[in-house]
Amino acid sequence: MGSKENVLDCVWRISCWAQKYSTTPSPPTSKSEQLRTLLRKYPTWRLGHLELGEESLAADDIATAYASAHALLLLESSSSQPSCASPYSSRASFLLGRCYLRRGDAKRALQFFTQVSTQISIRDSKDRSLVWRIKEESAAAYMVCGDSNSALSTLLTVPEEKLTAEGAAAKAYL
Repeated sequence: MGSKENVLDCVWRISCWAQKYSTTPSPPTSKSEQLRTLLRKYPTWRLGHLELGEESLAADDIATAYASAHALLLLESSSSQPSCASPYSSRASFLLGRCYLRRGDAKRALQFFTQVSTQISIRDSKDRSLVWRIKEESAAAYMVCGDSNSALSTLLTVPEEKLTAEGAAAKAYL
């Protein structure tokens, strides 16, 4: 990752913070539109692709989330460092898994969640919060597949204080 990309990451975070705490009204430009504008100018900006994918999935725009995750994986595959060394590749794979789960393809989603779990364990990363999210999404995928035993056993590996409200509700239901 080059210094230009580090500067973009910092500018983006500062811009988001400034908009959040601004007291002056600004034109109604969505975060997704701002990201699209920046990505047209800087198409190799990894964090931009990840943020656009997350924003799009939150807005139920699965096609854009899917495209952003794929773009990020392509950028990672052209990188000089191994893909398992980058937190972007694991987050892109996790995003793809969530896209597949939203589309109803739980088996394909589970493949991505397993891949991400392997990448994180290889890196021995600090992405512990991502690990808990992966487990919850995996449990959801197991439930869609009709495998409530696997869903419950997966949720039981997540510490109680790390479960989201949805994860806790699913665990109580199972």
